[in-house]
Amino acid sequence: MNTTQFIHHLPGLLNADTLNKIHQLLGEISFIDGKTTATDAAREVKRNLQADSNHPIMPQLQQLVGMALMNESKFQTELYASKVYPFIFSRCE
Repeated sequence: MNTTQFIHHLPGLLNADTLNKIHQLLGEISFIDGKTTATDAAREVKRNLQADSNHPIMPQLQQLVGMALMNESKFQTELYASKVYPFIFSRCE
C-alpha cells in the first residue's frame, strides 16, 4: 500500500460566490473539539475545532467543495484519486 501523500495548490478552485456560501454555512454549523477524530498520540497534540460531521448542513458544504473539485480539470486528469474521503472543515482559535 502506497501511503505517499502530496499537497497540490489549485488556485481559484472556489470562486467568490462559492466561498461566500461556504462562509455563510460555516457560520450556522457547530464546531467540536478536533481531538474527537484524532488517533493515538495525535490526541495529545491536536488543537483545533472541526465542523460537526453530523450537522445537517455538512452534506451541502461537502457538495460545494466536491463539485468544485469535479469541475477542476487538473483534479480530473492529474490528481483524481480512487477514493475521496468526506471533507473536514477545521478552524483554530
